[in-house]
Amino acid sequence: GYIGTNVVNLLARAGENVIVVDNFSNCVRSHIDTVCKLYKGRVIVRTADLLDSFEMQKLFEEFAIKKVVHLAGKKYVSESETKRDLYYKNNILATDKLLSLISNYGVDKLVFSSSITVYGNAKVVPVDESAPFQPISYYAETKVEGEKMIKSWANRYGDVKANILRLANPVG
Repeated sequence: GYIGTNVVNLLARAGENVIVVDNFSNCVRSHIDTVCKLYKGRVIVRTADLLDSFEMQKLFEEFAIKKVVHLAGKKYVSESETKRDLYYKNNILATDKLLSLISNYGVDKLVFSSSITVYGNAKVVPVDESAPFQPISYYAETKVEGEKMIKSWANRYGDVKANILRLANPVG
């Protein structure tokens, strides 16, 4: 997607080797292919789903991944209300599976893209990070749940770092 393509571009430009794992259900593959051409050998793309434990294990074994930027998930507020099972599967269950997987492979750094929607209709703008969660959509609820799982994971494995980004209008 838009955010992922830009993150990969920035990481590769900074000299990082990047493994992109995507099922391409939310985006156009040609965007990331353009970045791959710019940074030949630095960016590798694999089509896989976070829910496919076998494929994900193979990737972690092949590349010895130690840092993860988790941008995967369904992203449309209105769609989340009518396709709750899909959002549960892609935003909550996939995050849970990823956390289990990275715990087994010694990942020590995780960045997760959450959303400002976790605050609902904020009374004060700009929103302070300490504001209470007040999700008003199922999409926001899935982001709150993802944050809770990640905080619990980071607390359980004290030698890991987790950063949560609550993005707001990342394009405009």
